[in-house]
Amino acid sequence: MPNHPQHPQFGRGPGGGHHSGNANQAAFQQVLAPPTARFQYFSDKDRKTPRPEIFDKDARDAGAKLAGIPPSQLRRFYAETTALKRQLELTRDATKDSSLSDEAVRARLHLLKARAAYTWARHKNDKSHQDYEELARFFTLHAESVQGKDDFLHGFQPYFEAVIAYHAAASASE
Repeated sequence: MPNHPQHPQFGRGPGGGHHSGNANQAAFQQVLAPPTARFQYFSDKDRKTPRPEIFDKDARDAGAKLAGIPPSQLRRFYAETTALKRQLELTRDATKDSSLSDEAVRARLHLLKARAAYTWARHKNDKSHQDYEELARFFTLHAESVQGKDDFLHGFQPYFEAVIAYHAAASASE
């Protein structure tokens, strides 16, 4: 694929050459590699009770790390998660069980990871590059941590809602 603004190739210079590509590609692969440990949303083995600190300390920390991301960018990702939440709730209410499988939910989270990676690649030459790298790290961790509908509905989605709230607070204080 040519070096085109709509299709940036990570690590390619203006002429499409590979002069710095190996280092950039290695960084890209390292950030997007599955994490060594999953994020723990729940405090019990049955995965029904969310850990209270995910809505407080963990969400504050994540919101602060993402403070350099414009709120409009983060809301795009949040809109995707709320749409998935609505889809799961509506189909569950209509059929007493969700028509989306756990695998479909995981796939949607991996799509968010891919979109975060694309956004990071688009900003690779900006001063905000590190902020977008953090966004890619965030979605990499959570795409690997969410194992299905319950993890998403009772763990990640409300956690991400808290992150958005703390992000707004951190952004306002800058």
